[in-house]
Parts: sequence; C-alpha cells; structure tokens
Amino acid sequence: MVTLEQAKEYLESQGITIPDFVLQALVDQANSIQECLDAHYPASTALLIQLYLLALMGLAQGDKYISSQTGPNGASRNTSPARRLQAGRRALYGTSRSPTAGKHQ
Repeated sequence: MVTLEQAKEYLESQGITIPDFVLQALVDQANSIQECLDAHYPASTALLIQLYLLALMGLAQGDKYISSQTGPNGASRNTSPARRLQAGRRALYGTSRSPTAGKHQ
C-alpha cells in the first residue's frame, strides 16, 4: 500500500504538486487495487505500478509541474502535459507482465 507521504514525495520528485486532500483521494484509489496486485506481482512491482498510476492521475489533477528546463550548458527540454501523460502511460504499461495490461474492459 502506498502512503500519503510516499505519494507526495514521489509526485514532487516528478514536479507534480497536489493539495493533500486531493492526493489522499488519489492514494485511496491507487490502494483500491492492492488485492489484485498482491495476487499477481511482487511487492516492489506492485508499489511501482501504484506510483505510476498516481503519477498519471496526478498529471491530470496537478496544479503545477515543470514544463520546460534549461541546463547550465544551454541545452533545454520542453515537456508538454500531453507528452508527460504519454510517457507515464508507456511506463505503466511497460511495467506489467500481465497479458491484459493496457487493455480496457
């Protein structure tokens, strides 16, 4: 199970900030699949799946995120919300070994 503190730390490391009351609701949603994860995945993989799920939901809910960065050497990168969402989806689906991963029911 993901704690509020773990979720907050992870999302902030990804540049996503969400009010605690909204984050708690998202954590509750991510933890609602715990029984299924426990039945099919090792604990470390289950935790990663839940954190990636929180990141996907957080991108949709977040009020702040880093959209562009410039390095000290002048190199820059721009990450639009749509691109971040696509990357999160790829990360989530790439983690699962389940044959139904990514399929909608």
